[in-house]
Amino acid sequence: MNRESIVYLIRFGLVLALLFGVTRWETFVEAVREPYCEILAKTVAVVFNWIGFGTRVTGSTLVPTAGSGGITVVPECDGLVLLTLFGAGVLAVPFNRTARPWLLALAGFAFLIVLNWFRLAVLAYTSFYHPAVFDSVHHYFMQGLLMLAVLGLYVAWLRQLEPVPGDPVAA
Repeated sequence: MNRESIVYLIRFGLVLALLFGVTRWETFVEAVREPYCEILAKTVAVVFNWIGFGTRVTGSTLVPTAGSGGITVVPECDGLVLLTLFGAGVLAVPFNRTARPWLLALAGFAFLIVLNWFRLAVLAYTSFYHPAVFDSVHHYFMQGLLMLAVLGLYVAWLRQLEPVPGDPVAA
């Protein structure tokens, strides 16, 4: 492994540790993550009710108005881990700090937020109507899909960059 790659990995590790530290800080969790989980649950419920799946929400818990099942959107489900991984990767790479890479990174963040929302909707639907497969869908299929999405977005973002001296990707 060359020097630039080692520098990148150290930078990535430090940025990731910093971002994870902030997202795990209790004040941040209470002030940002928990209210965001409630917003996610409420927006899924609004869309479900709009398309005819009777759903009610209490706090960050979604339950069907008829039948059983339900999910609680907890901070671990808010997609912030995905954003943190992608963000650490973006911040760790030396690139020309022009507007284009930042706009592409913001588009990547927006895509991950929307993808996570759809993940929650699929999980709520699965919990309501197919509870026997909920754990498999939740722990294997959706987690794998999200990790592949982060990796794919990151690689796509890297490919759009213009090489700069010291860039381990261009080496």
